[in-house]
Amino acid sequence: MFGGGVTYYTPSNLFVSGSLGLGNFSILNQENNYSASTEHGLSFQLKAGKEWWISRRWGLGAAITYGKTSVDSKPSNDLREILNSNRFGILFSATLN
Repeated sequence: MFGGGVTYYTPSNLFVSGSLGLGNFSILNQENNYSASTEHGLSFQLKAGKEWWISRRWGLGAAITYGKTSVDSKPSNDLREILNSNRFGILFSATLN
């Protein structure tokens, strides 16, 4: 995904984040020398989490995330496909301030 986003932190270091942009799917098969890409389509990601300061300069955090990408693909002139991806995840972070 290529796009932009915003993150909001509360005073207790809870945060929510959202990103919006363009994404696509690519396939590369080196054994058969085959590659293909889709058109670009809407892509977004949502994230929520918490950070804990463990020292004056270091913080550790955890978050859950959800992302979606939806694109059109035209493998041939008479065929149109709509491809969707739903992604869920758990993230861990270390912050140096």
